[in-house]
Amino acid sequence: MISARLQRLTLSALLAAAVLAVYAPVAHYDFIALDDARYVKDNENINHGFSWSGVKWSFENIVAGNWHPVTMLSHMADCQIYGLSPGGQHFTNVLLHMANTVLLFWVLLALTERRKFDAAAKPATLRKPEHPSKQAKIQPPVSPVWPCALVAALFALHPLHVESVAWIAERKDVLSGFFGLLTLWCYRQYVVDSESGRKASWVFYVLSLVMFSLGLMSKSMLVTLPFVMLLLDFWPLQRFNVLTFQRLCLEKAPFLALAAIFSVITYLVQKSASAVVALRDFPMQARLGNVMVSYAHYLEKTFWPDSLAMLYPYQHWTTGQIAGSTVLVVGVSLAAIWAARRKPYIFVGWFWFLGMLVPVIGLVQVGLQAMADHYTYLPLIGIFIVLAWGLTDIAVDVPMPRPLAICGVVVVIACLGFASAVQVRYWKDSETLFDHSARVTGHNTVAHYILGALYDSQGKTDLAATEFTDSIADDPGNVKALCGLGYILCNQGKLDEAAAEYQAALRVDPDLAKAHFGLAEALMKEHNFDAAMSEYSLALQSDPDIPEAHYQLAGLYSAKGNPASAISQLEEAVRLAPDWPPALNNLAWMRATESDSTLRDGAEAAQLAIRAAGLTGKNNPSMLDTLAAAYAETGQFTDAVQTATTAVQYANAADETNLANEIELRLKLYQSGQPYRE
Repeated sequence: MISARLQRLTLSALLAAAVLAVYAPVAHYDFIALDDARYVKDNENINHGFSWSGVKWSFENIVAGNWHPVTMLSHMADCQIYGLSPGGQHFTNVLLHMANTVLLFWVLLALTERRKFDAAAKPATLRKPEHPSKQAKIQPPVSPVWPCALVAALFALHPLHVESVAWIAERKDVLSGFFGLLTLWCYRQYVVDSESGRKASWVFYVLSLVMFSLGLMSKSMLVTLPFVMLLLDFWPLQRFNVLTFQRLCLEKAPFLALAAIFSVITYLVQKSASAVVALRDFPMQARLGNVMVSYAHYLEKTFWPDSLAMLYPYQHWTTGQIAGSTVLVVGVSLAAIWAARRKPYIFVGWFWFLGMLVPVIGLVQVGLQAMADHYTYLPLIGIFIVLAWGLTDIAVDVPMPRPLAICGVVVVIACLGFASAVQVRYWKDSETLFDHSARVTGHNTVAHYILGALYDSQGKTDLAATEFTDSIADDPGNVKALCGLGYILCNQGKLDEAAAEYQAALRVDPDLAKAHFGLAEALMKEHNFDAAMSEYSLALQSDPDIPEAHYQLAGLYSAKGNPASAISQLEEAVRLAPDWPPALNNLAWMRATESDSTLRDGAEAAQLAIRAAGLTGKNNPSMLDTLAAAYAETGQFTDAVQTATTAVQYANAADETNLANEIELRLKLYQSGQPYRE
């Protein structure tokens, strides 16, 4: 017989090894084309590693509609250790999930072993206790180790948890889970110490508040943890037997205050990021229906984790679906309440599941997804508790060969591990992931759009157009897909079709800057310059920070003989895109060659032209031509002659004969000591 401690350490090692075996491949996976760029890949405040400015930025800014500075600091730490490596970010997620699995095992052990359950122990009740002769006794499990280990194994290997672990941007799930479990462990220590009369019990109370705060700053979904603590007071801590409900709630007051503060912060942050769907767009009646159906679907996927996807689009549920889901959820809730006295773990586990999902179940609708696998990361612990302790009770009440029972459990866990391993493979790259999501969900406008954008970035325009078309078919109001298809059609010279797509987007959102800009580009190619100027201006009214729109307006103003306005637009373009050679070059040219002396500035022109030439390798004849003109404007004719001569050589080498002839004409002016004027 091995000792109890060695048994638990062995189980912990097996749990950790199981996590590593399933999730090891993610260390070789790439960033995903949804949120990973905003969190890490393109976030220069994070991806250079630790800096005081980066730490300050993490606390002062929101990312993807969320304020979670501790999560961002963890990404920053990874970049400090691994550099800009997706494998390192993935590996940290796996380590955190591994730690959470082992931590959950030990937390449950600590909670269920705080006192010995015997025949005299009375369960907590929700109502006045019955006469002792009528009370049922809690049937003690053979050992709490096995149900605790089963909960941890289900947590470690359930396919619904793959999204939280394999997605870099969902670091917030595994990190908040880590601090959430530490909160519960510290709370358990506080309870034991306070009931033992230890004076230092407040230390663990404060520590639990600190862990809770760190968890909330990792992901605010943890706001329901005080509710979970009350459930644990009922079972297994059985504090309802010695303290009143009011006293227990008062004890949680600091936790509830923190939860309230973070709930308000999260709502305001998501609203400011335009992530919260208004009631007029998604009425409360529809939300309540979606809540019930989502709960039912989460349960379905818990017991039969098939067709899991990155994105589950919102659907219009039928009355039958809503009614059936409502009956299921309400029925199980009533059954859990009825079972609370005899089987308190059913009550605790079920309402753990229901309660922890409340922030993300859709009462406050954020985005268009109906549900998401990663929302179940901590809530599913409640269902696992019901299953583990329920099976343990059955094993005690129903005689069966112990090896047979163990084999059955092992087979189920192995099947879950295999299903998770398969699901992990879909996360190897964006194309595989979103193609899978589109296939298993049937109508997924977001997945099709992301695939279209991905193919377009790879130059696979035909595939991109197909995906954008599918996205529009799923949702004719998807303005991103409409603009994406319009862009491809415009580049293919199908200008009327492109304009039609942009106009369709503007019918959905009349202020959409991207659609106005795209329509202006199509009009430019049709040489409808007045209409194009109007559309560029409308684009900038909606979003003044589009350097390309400023650049194009500058060209139109210049063609209309309004150099002052052209220069103003080019200055904005350079301000917004300081490393964009065409904008630098055009502004330098105008500052060097305009006939109006009030618009010329040779020193500024030279500075801009030097930068443009440097960014293009000092071998671009157009950039060198501008630099020569700037030198001439400042009176540096020797440099102007030398630069213009070099420009002619590069133009001839590139077979740009017309440009070479134009530069030679200007070269003669510089040789005679004269600057060039438009």
